[in-house]
Amino acid sequence: MTAVRDGDRFEQHDDGSFTIRSGRPGDMSELFYSLVVSPRAIVHGFSLASAEAGPDGDPAAHFSAEQNRGFHSALELARELVDNTGSAPRAELVLLTSLAVNVAGAELRHPEHATLAALAPSLQQENPRLRCRHVDLDTAGAGGAPGLEALAEAVLAASVCAHEGPVAVRAGETWLRHYEPYPIADLEPEERPFRDGDTVLITGGLGDVGLVLARHLAGAYGCRLVLTGRSALPPRQEWDAYLADVPPGGERTARHIRNVRDLEERGATVLALSADVADEEKMGAVVAEAVARFGGIDVVVHGAGVQDGAYFNFAHLMDRQQCDAHMAAKVGGFHVLQKVLGDHCPDRRITLSSVAAVLGGMTLGPYAAANAALDAYVRVARTRGAGRWVTVDWDTWNIDPDRVAGHSGAVVDFAMTPAEGVDVLERALSAADRAGHLVISTGSLDARIAQWVTGDIHEAGDDDDDRERHPRPELNNAYVEPSEGTEATLAAIWSRVLGIEPIGALDNFFELGGHSLLAIELTTRIRKSLSASVPVTGLLECPTVRQLAELLDVRDDEEG
Repeated sequence: MTAVRDGDRFEQHDDGSFTIRSGRPGDMSELFYSLVVSPRAIVHGFSLASAEAGPDGDPAAHFSAEQNRGFHSALELARELVDNTGSAPRAELVLLTSLAVNVAGAELRHPEHATLAALAPSLQQENPRLRCRHVDLDTAGAGGAPGLEALAEAVLAASVCAHEGPVAVRAGETWLRHYEPYPIADLEPEERPFRDGDTVLITGGLGDVGLVLARHLAGAYGCRLVLTGRSALPPRQEWDAYLADVPPGGERTARHIRNVRDLEERGATVLALSADVADEEKMGAVVAEAVARFGGIDVVVHGAGVQDGAYFNFAHLMDRQQCDAHMAAKVGGFHVLQKVLGDHCPDRRITLSSVAAVLGGMTLGPYAAANAALDAYVRVARTRGAGRWVTVDWDTWNIDPDRVAGHSGAVVDFAMTPAEGVDVLERALSAADRAGHLVISTGSLDARIAQWVTGDIHEAGDDDDDRERHPRPELNNAYVEPSEGTEATLAAIWSRVLGIEPIGALDNFFELGGHSLLAIELTTRIRKSLSASVPVTGLLECPTVRQLAELLDVRDDEEG
């Protein structure tokens, strides 16, 4: 066993233990380089040393600072555990937090570390080597040495038992997270949470989901809309000229202008403003201008989030700036809203969080973590009487069918129509006096948890190959017959996974419709058929049958 402690410098001690600076790039790499053998089980507990946020402190600053010993530290650890060969032995990773989840009552004291709970599923989904689980403790209630020993035993038990999902240890008992259906009946007119002429502030209101909500609220209730987005909008008197000659890089702004005009042509009253939701000064100005024009704000929808594909990737490949962008939009934005809203709409506040906070997702690690932290801070706010928020972990909105069609079945099969989404929004907000946190799953949530959180998606089944084959699509390259041997075997595996026949030696996996989930199945079947391992990320470097065959053949020659 090797003990690693958090400190102010990297140091290897005579007893074999180490001190590192948590979250400091380079220290974790040096630690693993110094180990005699690669660990097979790792317990990450740096977040247990976190102090609670003070009542007069800045919660956003506290959240950001504590990610060094929590989220960023765990991500540094995950980077060292990535298997670039695809053949490393399995490793168990246990992420510990203290009072970062709510079991009963008001014991959620460390919402800043809810990020770790949501990071765990994504890490094991993206890395075939890892099995990752989350255990939440009550270190404050452990008392002296006997209590700490009992807590340590509980951690060991929760770490080695069959993985049934995230658990929390309280007073010597282990609690398992589960979900119950919460039916909300069709709403009668007097039960609807929106009223004619309400002023509704939607952060991220110029994005896809925000616009769906805006159109619905304007059409059904004549709501006055305050829509924010990060893209700067030119003065209204310049809109015609801007659209007549869109400058390079201005397509996004032009789209926002057209969308605002479309809303107004439908009869909506729109105040569209440029503001980063995490910028307190700018959001304060948004609220002030909304109050000056409409007299107040009746409902707030916190829907801001990062949508740019450049901010979604395998967690170990993402840098701090990419991760922090998700945290700022979701968590930073929430804290700013808490400051600038004041007494406006204390009983009608709702978030657009994500079911990724529960299920994780390939390339969704930081995004899932940010949404989980948002959920946790909402629960704290409700407990403290700081606004009757309801946070909703949404399934995918199918606003652009062409965009959704490019995703895996895990997304396509569970996507909601816009009509379903706005109906759920109204029902969820109507229940804000009874429920503060709802998870929306258009299919069985238990089945999805069993597949993505507690199951092993890297173990392909031995089912019969009866999948329907589709003809090879038109590609930029001509069909080239795979050579006998590794190429032919790989082409057959690709055909089975992609459902396409024939597969050419120069065909690109991603141009054939491959995505991250299918990449997992592909690499798993390669491991079983050829007794050869390749990391999921290997397909990014070798996306054709021939390139991948050359990689595997060279590796066989080197090992031989």
